[in-house]
Amino acid sequence: MNKIRGLKFLLVLLFISNAQAADYSVLDEQGFFYLVKAEQKLCEIHSVGGLPKFIKLEYISSNQEVVLIKYFAGTAGTHDLIDVYRACVYDTKNKRALADVPYKYQSDNHEMLQPKFKVSANLLIVIDLENEETFEIKLAFNQDI
Repeated sequence: MNKIRGLKFLLVLLFISNAQAADYSVLDEQGFFYLVKAEQKLCEIHSVGGLPKFIKLEYISSNQEVVLIKYFAGTAGTHDLIDVYRACVYDTKNKRALADVPYKYQSDNHEMLQPKFKVSANLLIVIDLENEETFEIKLAFNQDI
């Protein structure tokens, strides 16, 4: 009986995940890419090779008004292929994109340095060790700014 409950739970999660994915898509406008929801452009995103693809939405635990809209940005390289994953940091309250940051790097040939996320109620810091970049994103601000 527990196996049936577990299977039902997994099916519900799969359905929710697929429903969420159906809400988001990537729009290609003459080489500029945008994450869109219900035909509304949320943020401009990057491509490192090919058409980016929406992956999932994740809320920031310390600030439920800000979400990470994760996407696959493509595969870079010729000899050593690297899959690049990025995230649009989006303020749902003020309906604006705050930043587009690296989320994960993946290579079959070697270990990649992964971005580190430090978050508080008002600030998200993303340290991209692979490219030696740091992003500081203010999470709380007035809509009038």
